[in-house]
Amino acid sequence: MYKILAIANSDIVKGLKFAGISVLGVDTPELAKKSLLDAIKSKEYGIVVIDEAFERTFDDYTKRLIEESSTPLFVPLPLQLIWQELEMPADNTYVVEMIRRAIGYQIKIR
Repeated sequence: MYKILAIANSDIVKGLKFAGISVLGVDTPELAKKSLLDAIKSKEYGIVVIDEAFERTFDDYTKRLIEESSTPLFVPLPLQLIWQELEMPADNTYVVEMIRRAIGYQIKIR
């Protein structure tokens, strides 16, 4: 059975441990990339959650690995959240982008 792994900032993974998933605390994009490549090689993980801030710094080759991988499935999430009052964009940009990445098509949410 596959495991779930989260690769994120050391402070963030403390909270993710409570969800019962494996965690790797990394503080630099280079360590995040190395951990991601190790997760692919291990064949141990079915889902890898990675901090979106790290994913944005990866080179094109690594980004392509993430997008084309089916096992493990990579889920980039904005894990370094800051509590503040913001208005949600009317077009739900974040949700639309996540769906486009997952299914490969652009959809419009009404």
